[in-house]
Amino acid sequence: MRKWKSLIWALAGGLPIVAATVWTGPGVSARWGVESAAAQTTDGSASADGNASSPDSSAPVRNGFVQRRQWMDDLRWYSMSPQDRQAVRDREEVAWNELMSFLRENARNRYDILRKHEPEFASPLRTALLQRWQNMVQVRQTQPALYDLMVQQFQAEDRLIGLAARLRRANKLGLTQLQGQLKDQIRAVAGELVELNLSQRAAQIENLRRLLDQQQADLARDTQNKNQLIEARTRRILQQADTAVRPPADNSAAAPDSQSN
Repeated sequence: MRKWKSLIWALAGGLPIVAATVWTGPGVSARWGVESAAAQTTDGSASADGNASSPDSSAPVRNGFVQRRQWMDDLRWYSMSPQDRQAVRDREEVAWNELMSFLRENARNRYDILRKHEPEFASPLRTALLQRWQNMVQVRQTQPALYDLMVQQFQAEDRLIGLAARLRRANKLGLTQLQGQLKDQIRAVAGELVELNLSQRAAQIENLRRLLDQQQADLARDTQNKNQLIEARTRRILQQADTAVRPPADNSAAAPDSQSN
């Protein structure tokens, strides 16, 4: 536990709330005692004035689900053969290297931190980082425009980590003028994050609208062709019934004839 707390403090130069929020989002940040309101900085569920839009009443349920999932993962891991375990490690290592390459290009602060304090295999922090990266990979394949916005968010968050570390050092040294400049810069980056979050949500809503339009069109088409669908379904059912395994034939009636012969 001390090792993970040290890592989280290092992520933002002594600002654990910023670090845990930027790195893993509110779900995992809560594991480290981070307030959910602070986690709204990057997940976008806060209002423009920085206040959470609504309390997360599902947090206990979600945390219980995460715990049960962790137990199941542990059981599955211990039931694996050594070869299967090595295969899992190899796949995770490939994904981790891809993530580090991405961070080297887009989030240098976090890249340098993780090189010095790399999380252990299957640790909560490493798992959360890989899950976020895998989500981004999936979005990159299906929604390139949304992926670009997510990359910009990563870059802005990384600038925020650097600014937060500089502000902490300025506070220690009592550099009042520098403190003011850094706070202005942090406010500007916070504004970028809010704008990026709004853009991401708008893109997601547009994608959902297109999906809904497609579903409505499919429903209208199938409603018009309802009779044809009934006939097609009936044919499939009859075909499945015809090809189903039949019970063995009753040969009792033929037995007397065979005996008489």
